[in-house]
Parts: sequence; C-alpha cells; structure tokens
Amino acid sequence: MKRLIGSVLCLLVLLSLSSVQFGFLARKTAKIREFRVSLRQDGGVSVQFHLYRAFRADVRDKIQSGGEVSFNYYIRLYRVRVLYPDYLHGQRQIRTSVRYDRLTREYHLARFVDGEPDGELITARDDEMRRWMTNVNTSAFLDFTPKSHREYYIKAKAVVQSDYAMAIVPWDFDTVWRKKELLH
Repeated sequence: MKRLIGSVLCLLVLLSLSSVQFGFLARKTAKIREFRVSLRQDGGVSVQFHLYRAFRADVRDKIQSGGEVSFNYYIRLYRVRVLYPDYLHGQRQIRTSVRYDRLTREYHLARFVDGEPDGELITARDDEMRRWMTNVNTSAFLDFTPKSHREYYIKAKAVVQSDYAMAIVPWDFDTVWRKKELLH
C-alpha cells in the first residue's frame, strides 16, 4: 500500500513538473499574429500576418553558419457547410528562404508562391531579412466572389524548417492553424 501511495505521489509530481515545462515551451513557440483578412473591391481576398518568435537560437545559428532556412506558410480558404466537412475553396503555399553569405556578409532571400518564384532580395541588414522572412502580405491571394448567405473563413499556418535530424529527416517546428472569418 505504501508503494502504491509513493508511486502515485511520484507520478503526480512528474505530471505537475511536465505541465510547467510544456507551459514554458508553449510560450516560446512561434505564433501567427496581426492576422488580417479582407475582401477586395475587384473580387478576391487579401491576407496579411506576421510570424512572431520564429528566430529561435537554432534558426539563428543555422543562418549565421551559411545554411539555408525556409519558412513555409499555408493559407486556405474554406466555405462553411452544415452537414459535411467545410469545402476547401482555394489554397496557397508561400515559401521564403534565406542563406547567409559569410564572405560578403549578405543575406540572399527568395520567395516562392505555389512553387513559382515571386521575388528575390539581397541585403546586409538583419532587420530587413527578418521582415522578409516573417511578414506575409498577399494582396491577390485568391480571385473569387463570395456568394451571399454563405460563410467563409481563412486558415493560416507556418512551418519553419530549421535543420535535419541524422542528416535525412527534416526537423521542423510549426504554429497552430489560425482562423479568421471572411466578412462580406
């Protein structure tokens, strides 16, 4: 009986310590903030947000060592349905990547939308590199006209590929899906 009580107390202490540790980790993870969605006059959706806390120590170290780091953003437009799963109306994948050239001390930045090149930038400024990597502003996310009496929403998520485990498996960290209603 004493063993059982001792085991239960030990288990409770371990669980309380792990919840404190996981709470600490949850505050340190990347988050999508300033998430704005608007309907354009000419038809289409504009999506803007900022990735917060994306430059952890391992990400900064990988960039400074000259390795390539990519941030992948997934944006999806859904139409709400009652008896069925919500209808995926459209989606975009935006990938931004950075590689630091230690010789010239410049950041080489690239952006791809759905796999197609969307822009490049070379800069020596750290703050400009961070803005390029963490700010998403899609003025022409998807051309569509919402139908009246229908509900729509946008979901966004970010995945940061920072390293490879055992040189083969991508070791990523990501955000939770953020959801924003599309008002029309």
